[in-house]
Amino acid sequence: MIVRIINRATIVKLVVVMPTNSIHSRIPAEKTDVSVLGQSLKFRNGRAAQNRFLKVRFHCFTMIELFQAALSERLASYDTKDLSKRGVISQRLVNVYDKWGNGKYGIVLTGNVHVDPEHLESPGNIVFNKQNDCQQSREMASKLANASKQDGGLVIAQISHGGRQTPYHVNPHPYSCSDIQLANFGKPIALSEEQIKTDVVDKFLFTAKFASEQGWRFTDYVFKCGFDFVELSGGTYEQSAFMHKRESTRKREAFFLEFAEQLRPCFEKTVVYLTGGFRTAPAMVRAIADKATDGIGLGRPITAEPDLPAKILRGECLSAPDTKLDPDNFQLALQACLLQMAQMGKHPLSELRRCVCICISLHF
Repeated sequence: MIVRIINRATIVKLVVVMPTNSIHSRIPAEKTDVSVLGQSLKFRNGRAAQNRFLKVRFHCFTMIELFQAALSERLASYDTKDLSKRGVISQRLVNVYDKWGNGKYGIVLTGNVHVDPEHLESPGNIVFNKQNDCQQSREMASKLANASKQDGGLVIAQISHGGRQTPYHVNPHPYSCSDIQLANFGKPIALSEEQIKTDVVDKFLFTAKFASEQGWRFTDYVFKCGFDFVELSGGTYEQSAFMHKRESTRKREAFFLEFAEQLRPCFEKTVVYLTGGFRTAPAMVRAIADKATDGIGLGRPITAEPDLPAKILRGECLSAPDTKLDPDNFQLALQACLLQMAQMGKHPLSELRRCVCICISLHF
């Protein structure tokens, strides 16, 4: 056991780092048959995910900025002036996906991969764009794709444009579909129809092609076959839905379960994933049995334990680690997840005796 002392102003904390794959304590969960979670899901394009787990992009509610921010890894390069130096994948980011790539996910969905270096969700986002297209950028993109699918998962790049939700310090006047300003962001500039084609559509096409050429093969099938799956979550950038409003919802774990149950019948041929709040295998199994969802999206729990699906499927555990954090304190969760992903990026898995959780702070 390694004990690290972190001094933040006048606050001293002890962070316990477990040097093995063991977890000190877990959220209580009753014994459950988890075999349904290991079943493959077939998409209309003919491809199949090896099981029902989806590694999702992350969401958290930041009280300081008063908006719901997509919690990406934020470990790519960033330069305040040189746009060509924004968004190049780092070895630390490859190390992060090296852990998830050994976590036995059906699908690994990346954090934001942006089409425009001036319209980011946050500094440190990945950018695939003509301005940073170089041999290094392509090599690192290929390394990340290969790391993400080591154990058979499908890898999907979440291609994004920040629009009016671009942070003010990145761009005080971002392009958007209208000039209506969002709280605590810059004043957007409305795009013309011609600008939408040249500044948005063309950039999305370039980014998708770039990703496909570097091994993100699933991108091809999305373009050819339309929608293959839908991930259901909720909330807006001005009001978070990531809070348990009723005790009945809290017991069932998923934040958006009632919403998903009403919407699910609309998707006859489309695979549905439900994301937000799942912490125990029994709740995941019940959601599938109730036909609220086909697959289970995991975000915050897998920054603490990147191989959680693998352990559930092997019968080693039935729930996520108990991090002792208030589940409704999303500002604290944001900081914890960012810290854990930074720790994941310090070393490749090959240097950690194949123990995925080494060097990740599990309890705060």
